[in-house]
Amino acid sequence: MACKIHIIGAVGSGKTTLARELSEKLGIPYYEIDNVAWERRAGGDVRRIPEDRDKLLHSIVSSDTWITEGTHPHDWVLPCFREAELIVFLDPPYRVRVERIIKRFVLQKAGIETAHYRPHGPSSERCSSGTMPLSGETSLNCWHFSGSAIPKNSSSYDGRKNWIFR
Repeated sequence: MACKIHIIGAVGSGKTTLARELSEKLGIPYYEIDNVAWERRAGGDVRRIPEDRDKLLHSIVSSDTWITEGTHPHDWVLPCFREAELIVFLDPPYRVRVERIIKRFVLQKAGIETAHYRPHGPSSERCSSGTMPLSGETSLNCWHFSGSAIPKNSSSYDGRKNWIFR
């Protein structure tokens, strides 16, 4: 079982939910990339300076086990792709994402749900193995690769990473 996992997908695709679920089942901490880019303060969020952001990300991806989630199309996020043993791309139907975004907005405005802006999950030096059922409306397909290049599209899979499309 992979111990370094990076989850990507559009807003409302379920990245945080899946990261939290995997964190609980595997005993691996998860980190929202938004919290690497932004320092959360009571008076409002402040963008981290690149040196601090890069140092924080390095400390995360240098650890033995982690789950990162987020969609930031910037070079500074590349270590998540390079170091991940498993990359999960969530791509639910558009209508599902819109429903989730609206539901999240309503629940947050009503004060029923809050945003999670800090790392979550238990700290662990181990990684569990075995299979686990994953919830979701779309099908699960898995390809196993090995190599070192970061895939940019389906024709560039190089053989190193495990990519899951959900």
